[in-house]
Amino acid sequence: MTVVPPLSIATLVAHASGRCPLHVAAGDRLVEDLRLDSMDVAGLFIDIENVHGVILAPEVVRSIRTVADLDAAVIAQGRRQP
Repeated sequence: MTVVPPLSIATLVAHASGRCPLHVAAGDRLVEDLRLDSMDVAGLFIDIENVHGVILAPEVVRSIRTVADLDAAVIAQGRRQP
């Protein structure tokens, strides 16, 4: 049996933004650089919950600006390895 690792946060962000994962960098800002709107962001957080089993608290969500911020928040939940 082959174990497939969960999709990375950058890959999920790329999917939400309609970009190729190779064109999403850790420092990219979700709204300003990747042009995610509120529906894109909502879908992204649903994908993160489904793939990684992580539900981020509203105060954490408000502090997220970049792909790296989002990845760090998911890792901080202790549900996946970096």
